[in-house]
Amino acid sequence: MQPADTRLPNGKTVGTLYKNPFDCLWKTFKTEGPLGWYKGSTAHFLRIAPHTIITLTANDLIIDVYKTLRDGKTLTD
Repeated sequence: MQPADTRLPNGKTVGTLYKNPFDCLWKTFKTEGPLGWYKGSTAHFLRIAPHTIITLTANDLIIDVYKTLRDGKTLTD
C-alpha cells in the first residue's frame, strides 16, 4: 500500500487536501516525517504474511508431487 494512494480521495480533485500524489507524499513527510509513509505497514504485513506463507508452502508441495509423478515414482518412495 502506498500512502499517496490511500490518502487521496477516489476521483475527487476539487477542495481536497492534496493536489496530486507527490503533494501528498511531501505534506506527509513535512507533518509526520519519513515514518509517516510506513504508517499501517505492520497491520498490512500481519494480514498478508499468513496468506503468502501458505501459498508458497503449498506451491512447493505441489511441485514436489508433480516432479515425483512425472518421474514415474510413487508418492511413498
